[in-house]
Amino acid sequence: MIIKKADRIRHKNSPDCIVYEYPFGDKDINIVFVEIRGRYPEKGQVTNRRSKEIVYVLEGSGKIVIEGTEHELAKGDAVMILPGVKYFFDGKLKVLLPCSPAWTREQHEHTD
Repeated sequence: MIIKKADRIRHKNSPDCIVYEYPFGDKDINIVFVEIRGRYPEKGQVTNRRSKEIVYVLEGSGKIVIEGTEHELAKGDAVMILPGVKYFFDGKLKVLLPCSPAWTREQHEHTD
């Protein structure tokens, strides 16, 4: 199956975070392209109850704060985020996020 750029689905998660979903329809794995221009989420943190994510930095730089520990990010870096782990991004980044099982909004939570 091939998803063309024109067929991806755009989601505006926040003023500083745009997500482009490639709708393969597979429950076991999916992938999104994310543009971050600031802090995401704007305040607090996010966590996934079920999905494991791999963050691969395609372009830019910034940081990810995972469970209170700050990690600098630059082009070519990769991070694995396990289910239940709280995190946030800050910077100007373009990242690719494969998720397994497939990421859904219902299992993605904002926390304080």
